[in-house]
Amino acid sequence: MKTCPSCNGRNDDSASECIDCKTKFDSQPSSNSNLLIIGLVLAVIGIGLMLYGNSQNNNIGAQLTSLFGSGQSNPGTPWMIFGGVVIGIGAILVLVKLAKK
Repeated sequence: MKTCPSCNGRNDDSASECIDCKTKFDSQPSSNSNLLIIGLVLAVIGIGLMLYGNSQNNNIGAQLTSLFGSGQSNPGTPWMIFGGVVIGIGAILVLVKLAKK
C-alpha cells in the first residue's frame, strides 16, 4: 500500500495518483532513498577510524616517543580527525533524509 504524502490516504501500490485527493505519485523513487543507509554506514566507518586513531595514540610506541620527545607524539590524531569528519558527513546525510521524510 502507498500512503499519499498530501492526505495520508491509502492507495494501491500500482496507483499513479491518490484516490482521495488526486495527488500524483512519483513514478521513480526519490534520489535520496539511500541517504539513510549511506549516512549510517559513514557514521560507523567514522567511529571505527576514531577508535583506530585512539589505539594508535595509546600504543606503547606512541607513549615512549612522547615520553622521550624524539618524534611524532600523537600518530593517531589525524585518524581521529578524519573519523570525526566522516561521522559529521554521515550525520548530515541522515538528517537530510529524515527531514525529507
